[in-house]
Amino acid sequence: MATVPRQNDVLFGKGTHINTHRGNRLFRSIADSKQDAFLRATKRKEKRSVVHSIAAEIYGLSPPGRFLVEDRAASRDIVDGGGRPRDPEVHPLILSRVWVPVEEPKVLDKIYHRLRDLKREGADAPGSNDIRSEGRVAEKPTANVLQSERSRGKVLQRLTSPPKEGSPLQTPSPMFGSSSADEGPEGESLTHHPLPNGNYSPVGSGGHRPHRGEAQTAGLEGNVDYQTGSANGSTSDDFSAIWGERCVGIEEKKVADTSSWSGDNRPRDADASSLHRVSEGETSLKEPRMESNRMVATPSAVEGKTLRNQPPQAQLDMGVPSLEDASASLPSVEDEVLLETLQVATGISLKSEGESSRQPLTLDDEVDSFLRNFSSQHDTGEGERMQELTLLEWIQQNKSTIQSGAPAVVRSYVASALPIALKLTECLIENSIPLASIVADNVLLQTTEHRSMGGEVNETIDHVWIMSPFGDDPGGGGIKPRLAALGAVLYELFAAGTKPVKEEDTSSDLLALESINLNGEAQNQRPQKRPQKRPQKKPQQPGDRKSNCILDLERVGIPYSLCALVGNLLGCANGDECGGDSYASLEDLRADLQLMIGDPSRFLDDIQTNPLPSLSICEGKIYGRDAETQKLQESYRRNIRGECTGVVISGGAGVGKSKLAISVLQQLTSQSNGYFLAAKFDQNKDLKPLTAIGALFNSLCDLFVRDASPAQLTSVQEKLENALGHQASLLAGIVPSLSKLVPSIIDTETSDICVNSALSMRFLFGELLSAISLHWRLSILLDDVQWADSASLLLIGDLISSVKEGSRPVFVAICYRVDDEASADESFTTSLRSTVMSRLDRIELGALPLEGVNQLVSDALHLSPRITKPLSAVLCHKTRGNALFLKQLLESLAAQKVIYVSLHPPRWTWDLKKIASMKTADSVLALLNREMTKLSSELQLGLRVASCIGSRVKKSVLSVLSKDLGVDLVDALQQATRKGYMDWDGSDSFVFAHDKVQQAALQLMTEQKMRELCMRLGLALCSHTMGETTRDDETFFIAINLVNRGGPEVVHDPRQRSIIAELNLSAGRRSIDVSDCNTAFQLFKHGISFLGSDKWEERHYRLSLDLYDATAEAACVLDSTTEVTRYSEEVFAHAKCFDDKLNCFYASARALMNGQLFKEAIDFTFKVLLQLGEEMPCAMGDGKLMNDIEAMNDALRGISDDSLLHLKESSDRKMSTLLKLYANLANCLHLSRPLLVGAVSLRMVALTLKNGLTPVAPNVFALYGEILMALGHVEDACRMGRLALKLLERRGSFAYKSATIVEVYQIILWAAEPLPCVADAHLLGHKCGLQAGDSLHANFNLMRSIVTSYIAGKHLDSVQSDIRNCIRTIQRQNSQHFMAASVLLHSQTCVLKAGIRALDEGRVGSIPTERELLANERFTKNKVAVRTMRCHHLMRAVLFGQLDVISSSDVNLWSDTSELKNALRPLVVVGIFYQGLASFYLARKRVQERTSWIARGEAILSSMKRWAQHSEWNWENKALLLAAEKEHSLGSFDRAEALYERAIRSAREHRFVHEEAIASELAGKFFLQRGGVPAKSVALLIHAARCYEKWGATAVMNRVKSEIATTFGPDFVQLGPSFDNLLDAIFESSEDASKKRSSDA
Repeated sequence: MATVPRQNDVLFGKGTHINTHRGNRLFRSIADSKQDAFLRATKRKEKRSVVHSIAAEIYGLSPPGRFLVEDRAASRDIVDGGGRPRDPEVHPLILSRVWVPVEEPKVLDKIYHRLRDLKREGADAPGSNDIRSEGRVAEKPTANVLQSERSRGKVLQRLTSPPKEGSPLQTPSPMFGSSSADEGPEGESLTHHPLPNGNYSPVGSGGHRPHRGEAQTAGLEGNVDYQTGSANGSTSDDFSAIWGERCVGIEEKKVADTSSWSGDNRPRDADASSLHRVSEGETSLKEPRMESNRMVATPSAVEGKTLRNQPPQAQLDMGVPSLEDASASLPSVEDEVLLETLQVATGISLKSEGESSRQPLTLDDEVDSFLRNFSSQHDTGEGERMQELTLLEWIQQNKSTIQSGAPAVVRSYVASALPIALKLTECLIENSIPLASIVADNVLLQTTEHRSMGGEVNETIDHVWIMSPFGDDPGGGGIKPRLAALGAVLYELFAAGTKPVKEEDTSSDLLALESINLNGEAQNQRPQKRPQKRPQKKPQQPGDRKSNCILDLERVGIPYSLCALVGNLLGCANGDECGGDSYASLEDLRADLQLMIGDPSRFLDDIQTNPLPSLSICEGKIYGRDAETQKLQESYRRNIRGECTGVVISGGAGVGKSKLAISVLQQLTSQSNGYFLAAKFDQNKDLKPLTAIGALFNSLCDLFVRDASPAQLTSVQEKLENALGHQASLLAGIVPSLSKLVPSIIDTETSDICVNSALSMRFLFGELLSAISLHWRLSILLDDVQWADSASLLLIGDLISSVKEGSRPVFVAICYRVDDEASADESFTTSLRSTVMSRLDRIELGALPLEGVNQLVSDALHLSPRITKPLSAVLCHKTRGNALFLKQLLESLAAQKVIYVSLHPPRWTWDLKKIASMKTADSVLALLNREMTKLSSELQLGLRVASCIGSRVKKSVLSVLSKDLGVDLVDALQQATRKGYMDWDGSDSFVFAHDKVQQAALQLMTEQKMRELCMRLGLALCSHTMGETTRDDETFFIAINLVNRGGPEVVHDPRQRSIIAELNLSAGRRSIDVSDCNTAFQLFKHGISFLGSDKWEERHYRLSLDLYDATAEAACVLDSTTEVTRYSEEVFAHAKCFDDKLNCFYASARALMNGQLFKEAIDFTFKVLLQLGEEMPCAMGDGKLMNDIEAMNDALRGISDDSLLHLKESSDRKMSTLLKLYANLANCLHLSRPLLVGAVSLRMVALTLKNGLTPVAPNVFALYGEILMALGHVEDACRMGRLALKLLERRGSFAYKSATIVEVYQIILWAAEPLPCVADAHLLGHKCGLQAGDSLHANFNLMRSIVTSYIAGKHLDSVQSDIRNCIRTIQRQNSQHFMAASVLLHSQTCVLKAGIRALDEGRVGSIPTERELLANERFTKNKVAVRTMRCHHLMRAVLFGQLDVISSSDVNLWSDTSELKNALRPLVVVGIFYQGLASFYLARKRVQERTSWIARGEAILSSMKRWAQHSEWNWENKALLLAAEKEHSLGSFDRAEALYERAIRSAREHRFVHEEAIASELAGKFFLQRGGVPAKSVALLIHAARCYEKWGATAVMNRVKSEIATTFGPDFVQLGPSFDNLLDAIFESSEDASKKRSSDA
């Protein structure tokens, strides 16, 4: 598949731009670094490990690297890559080509060759630098091994042929490019065919034909003078300028002038000592010399020949030169000069010892002797040998194998010959070779023999090109004659040298290789007359030659497809009468040859006709989805970059959604060293709760345990133990393999109560995914999501958003069907809308295009796409391009014998007219249904049974049902599998091939028959499960599902109905155990449906009450207030006593609160309490209530903590429900009527002391501690808070842990515990709330943690990031009562960082602004929210110096809190602290109101001192600063100075950096106002600016710096370090005070 190269990709090929490509350079560097490890490896496995590690490093680059090769067969119009952005780091010539990924085996093979080449270089030159890694030439020369039967012309054409692509002469490694000069303008390798004057012009596979003007840069024109070394019109220097460093001086060994060698140019061994290598950037040319009265040829000493278009060899290396090196300078001279030159060039003697006394050899014999000697001495290296030979020579070498006739041998010959045919075809496509030259005699090959590590020898065809004695003139002839000529060559190739017709029958006398004149003499001889044709006895028919040739090839054993290919080519000689299957272009031929080579079993091998075959549709291949595949690949890359979370693939049934996702994602995930997992939802919904998701995560745990390192396992275990807590075993009930990751959960006792088990389970799954994704890259496919229930959809949404920052990307692919038969339900479309926040890309699949249909049909029929295209067009029209419909229609037509296998020739064929006229089904469903009706009754029954059960049917279930039905269902489904309706999963289950097949099987029955069959199957399985000693949940849920699908209408026995209702109640409770309340709710409803009209009578009363109670509770967990009301009212109307109504009372009240209907929830609870005989609560301030609270407080002081912790357990169900009602009421009152909480908490404590402890007990004492805190009993309140935390450890209290932590730390322990510890405790409460499914209090804790961190001085960047994430969570959950406080804090951070102007800058994303809140009437009526806003505004006024314009009413927080008679929150206390600062400041500024402002400040100071007694950490620095401001206002400057310094020290010691800044700023202004030397004032102000900056309050820092510059001058702002010594005394005193406290402790 075409792709656009990136900078980290490794490119196969040649050329400077490829060699210098960044990915290739990175690869060479990585390979060089691994060389030592490769050399040290002694075993193949170790070497393979090194090879794999190199590939893995490339894949692991950022962006990931790939291995790409140029696809010369592809059209250039796909290079653009679908408009994708191009990498600016990639060379434009590279981007102009078509690149495709290289298969992994080829990648590993090339890497191995690279390492082996490095090893060989190291052996040749120990200690030398590896010049391959620098893009230069390998140290080892290349040998071209020739076996010649001809003389000088044959030798010269081989000498001037190009070296093997990727040989050391051209490239450091065949896959990583070189700077070879033997290339076209875009790096294409040059090959050659001879011109009429004896010179050679580059033409060949992938070749480039130079323009006429290029000849001057490739060789010399004119004759060369031996004595002067110059050519006509060209000097030796000109020659050097043309050839540059690509020249090699050729000298005789025994007289070599070694004085010219220096540095790196020195030969590496004695064998190469006679050669001179031109160094980089240098040109060299040796003058001709006379030795022993014989001339030695040098590059410039060439007689009487032009070297036009001779190929210069690139960067020749040290050592024995190859034939190409010599031929670059060899002319065609007299025979003796030629042989002498060859001997001098190579140092190989052409005569053996004693040969001079023998009869002289002919020139041909001597050349052959030379070539044999050269071949024996010049292998390309370890395990490789290259040779160049003609096609006829290659045939002669391999002829003996095919003549044996053994099928395996013939197959091997064909496999070796097909690449020759393909490369020859490509040569003809790319080059305008004359028609007369297209004969077997003119075809040349370059091959390489590889010896594998196992010793096996394999041959590869590197190049194929054609010599042309006719120059560049195409020589006439259209495409048909050229195809026929090529057919004749291929016939000779596959017939092992036999020509298609006898010589005397030839109509054209093409020139053979021997006709080339090496001396370049003009061939003016008159051609001989054509021989007279002899009259034939029988005229030859046009098709006889073709038919005879096919028969000849068939006799040899050539596969029929190849025989037909050759025959169709030969038939082109008949022109327009060549037949319908004949070729129309060389491109069609190339496509067919590629298919035969790429998939020989499908397109090459003969079809076996005994027995007749069936259609073999390729199930794993994707057809016609190139654009969608590229989009999916791009989404995956965007996911790696963090730009998206995954993709949603939608489309109609049978369009290939699942196949596309599985095929592409498996490959991409494998390349990324990740793991791919898939879950498929069932059309009948999950038979067991959370089956699909649970199976996916179970597989994930198994894979992680198997493949993760010990360190990864330990890390994940620790993270999960911390994240899952007591709920780990709850998750293990759905994911059993979790116990392998976290063995400690085996002994963990799960909390038996969850506020919302569905929310809890979603959190647990998300934590598991997040923990593993920290170490692994995961791809998750969720298939057929249209069948998922709403709970699973919500879980999917939470999973997508659960992967935290720092984790590896998790790619989520969601496939769902959208068509008329299965449209998405409302919950699914709602979920899809929410995925926009999760950044899911969208891919919509439509019908297959005609090309895709034709590819599928071609593969199925084992025929070329050009042959099947007419049939495909008809099928595409009938199936509307639906892949599933197309496959079923093909099989149907084959079954009807309209598409069939002909015996002669043995191939698939069809009746196109009949197919076109046939009436086919309107849809795939109708077609499947029609085909199924033709099956046997037993097979139909098996399909009906399977379709009732689900998409997957276990063999064990079938065995049970077989006994009841009296039919072997296993055998029936095995038959269905053979017919393609079912698949066997390889373990123990049959799976429907597609959900449309399951749907068609269901339609074999009427609705009534289907219900009856489901009921029968369900009851049979129920009987089986009840008789088993061990519980089989999966079979049990299958049985219940079948029974419920049958429905109550088919059950007439009242006793059976009652049993089925009880079974549904049991199944629902099992679902509750695994936190699937949605399934439980449906099961309870089914149970109620089986109850008769007498359900509330005595014999059915308890069962009915249990079912209705359970249904109302499940609906409450699902936040369905309407359903809770519906089923609760039924209980209220028919319950026999008030106690039987309590569960539904609580469910109704809880549902109203979950729906944020707080007023309705309070009113409903009051009504219930009145019916229970309870009094209505009074507001705080009521005299009787206050006395009762004091009396209860006195009583509790007399009871020890240990006694309270060991109160008896209450067994009173009514009392437990009453306390839950009160706890729910208290939560609602907090948000709307807080003054009533005191009376409620007092009543809850009284009931607990009287009746014993219940799971609600921690919440009871926490609420009571809140009341004591509001009344000022801080010590008693803290005792109640700590007691509540200890009670949380009791069994059954986990559901209240989050709520209790909110109460204890937000309202009580903030006064005694350090604020950072309070923030951490709220984070724990947040996690516990998520674990228990208590989203309300989880969000409360999260927000309180962020607010507490803010007032504790956490950096504002972190606070802002945390509050933004919190707001997004609140928006996703639509929890509006947290929104106001969160938005106010976000606005505050923006103002402190950017200034007051931030209020006018609008929304940040979807986060509302403060001004939007003020415009909301609901917000202005909320006293708590308004008070929070005033706290923030007061802080701004102090920090931005705006107290002069503030009104008296705005500085009134203290009176507000007094009037509310409610417990304080930390933010409000800090706001009161700022009110105190404002009061003392205004006392100094507003002289007329001085007394009242000082009185306000002193009242606040008094309270702050009292709070400091409980927590010196939190409040000491604030009390000291208020005291300093008081003394400043009263004029006691000496006392104020000491208090300011103590306030600074205290804030610094307790890490309140923002309050250290405030104290320093106020102290600096105090010293400035006091007068004297301003140094201390400047030092403190500069220190204040530093602290503001450390806090992250950039705007406040800038304000202080501006004031310093205005008051003291701009230079003082930069003099901070100069004043540090003035602060040392303050800070040293701080350390002394700290040490003193430690010693006192």
